[in-house]
Amino acid sequence: MAFKVKYHGVEIECDTVDDAIAIAGRLSGNGASSPVRDTGTIGTASRELVGTRFKELFSNLRDTQKKFLQAIAEHAHGKNDRVLRQTFSLEDNKALGGLVAGISKIAIKSGIRTESLFSVETSGIGEDRRKEYRPTDELRRIGREMGWTIN
Repeated sequence: MAFKVKYHGVEIECDTVDDAIAIAGRLSGNGASSPVRDTGTIGTASRELVGTRFKELFSNLRDTQKKFLQAIAEHAHGKNDRVLRQTFSLEDNKALGGLVAGISKIAIKSGIRTESLFSVETSGIGEDRRKEYRPTDELRRIGREMGWTIN
């Protein structure tokens, strides 16, 4: 998918959103020398584009992957790895990592960074070590629009 930046009547095509944002930033004079990363906040003008990307993402996900995103989006604080492994009958965190990696790969192909969907935070040490999968506000908003149960 190509992205276009218009400057003084000239259209510049880019392969990625990051390239388009970086070029727009440079042309506007902010002096950015490297691509500007999306922080996950979405302006009104780009919400339709993002909605389209989320639809593309969800149409390409397997049922288990969709259910994973739905499970973490259910609560603002997310869910930890132990609960998710139990929910999806996964033997260990390696299996959970495979599920998450599959979602990430499909998200990137849809033009969505995994960080726009959820974050992963590690806490504790040793056997008490846990990973918390926390949804972004945007994932929860999209989930509500899709009819998910969001508390």
